[in-house]
Amino acid sequence: MRELRGGGREIVGCYHSHPCGLPVPSRHDREQGGTEGFIWLIASLAGEAATPEFSAFEGMDFHPLVLSD
Repeated sequence: MRELRGGGREIVGCYHSHPCGLPVPSRHDREQGGTEGFIWLIASLAGEAATPEFSAFEGMDFHPLVLSD
C-alpha cells in the first residue's frame, strides 16, 4: 500500500480462499464489511473435482459479479 501512495494506482479489491467452504462470503467476511466499489474474489477447493471455483462480489452488500473466461 505504501508503494501505491502518490503513484496514481489504487487497490480495487482483494482475494482470499475458503479451502473447505463454498466460494461465497462467509459470516466473518460480511462482519468485516465491504466498501462501496471494492471487489472481493473468493476461491474454494471444496468441490469434488478438486478444481478451484471462483466467485466475485462487489461493494458493501457483496453483490455477485459474473466472471467470464
